[in-house]
Amino acid sequence: MKKSLIAALILSVGLTVGAQNFKVFLNNKPFSGKTAGTPADLYVECQIALKLLGNPTVLEAGATSVELEGKKLELQDQNGLLMCRAKDLCSVYGGRYDFNKGMGTVDIYAYDPIAKAKESLARILK
Repeated sequence: MKKSLIAALILSVGLTVGAQNFKVFLNNKPFSGKTAGTPADLYVECQIALKLLGNPTVLEAGATSVELEGKKLELQDQNGLLMCRAKDLCSVYGGRYDFNKGMGTVDIYAYDPIAKAKESLARILK
């Protein structure tokens, strides 16, 4: 109990430090949602991230997780916004997370393999 309380306190302190000094991109598109944490452990507004990824899932207020691509993505409620860890989002979609300190950017690559397969098939059939 004590360890989980300490972890929650550390997470809440970390989440209050915004990533305002860094530009965040999701699949090469500027991310307009809220961000929190440090570039090394960035949280993003999950609903906005899902929308940018073309995922129609609507998150319910107070949700603690959501299932995407057959995997569970943990959510954190921060001031009424459901946030997810950017690195976890990449893991769910099979993407990658790049922090470029020199350029001041965080690039989140989260690809939908089914959408990419459909695009490839359409291209091949042309």
